[in-house]
Amino acid sequence: MLQNEEINRILPIDSAWHGSTLAIEQVQPIAQKPGSFGETEVGIFIIVLMFLLLFFGKRIALSFPRIFNYLFCTREMNKLGEDKGMLSSLMIIFLISCPVLVALAFRYAFVPSTVFETLSPVSNYFVILGILLSIFIARKIILYLTGYVTDNKALFSYLDKALIVFFVIAVVVAVLPLPFTCFITNPDYHTIRIILYSALGLLFLIYLICIRKIIISSGVSRFFCFLYLCTIEILPVSLIVGTVVKM
Repeated sequence: MLQNEEINRILPIDSAWHGSTLAIEQVQPIAQKPGSFGETEVGIFIIVLMFLLLFFGKRIALSFPRIFNYLFCTREMNKLGEDKGMLSSLMIIFLISCPVLVALAFRYAFVPSTVFETLSPVSNYFVILGILLSIFIARKIILYLTGYVTDNKALFSYLDKALIVFFVIAVVVAVLPLPFTCFITNPDYHTIRIILYSALGLLFLIYLICIRKIIISSGVSRFFCFLYLCTIEILPVSLIVGTVVKM
């Protein structure tokens, strides 16, 4: 009888840890997923893009060879301001390239589709697109004011056009890996991002060399050239890349 009473007094083992529990969560597999939109939004985007390409397709096709020629021959770029037809074609391609680049940034997961958590993926897309266009507008205003103050409007107008040329080329480079993400079951977005970082970094280096040649050939001092490259060209790109990497 005594033995039964002593056994009943023995407390269960979990009473040694009051208020604590042991929970083992199920391990989730690690997977990389690109930014996603609804099928309706993707369909609307493709339809609008195809309409623009069909409407301006012939004009764009005739302009693209000259745009890539600017990359290796700065003398040809000097004629860009004189050719009004080519200049208008370049602006049309630029306006098409901006939404394409933002869509690719979400597709390759450079930018998460929920970068602003309170907004939907579509709203996030338009916010990022607005930020990109705002950067170009702010840069254009700064170059215009700088040209007005230094009494060298032609040079800074030329630099503004040069950036648009290289931006369009950068978007074309960014489009090249897109078929691999569409036809491969599990594309490696991490590798794609590394390749694009390398290719776009090389293109940016070529752009800086081209800009340096343009500024030096215009008779501007080397110190001003160095100051311009650091403040107007390198600093904004460094901030953008740093922000994207942190995402």
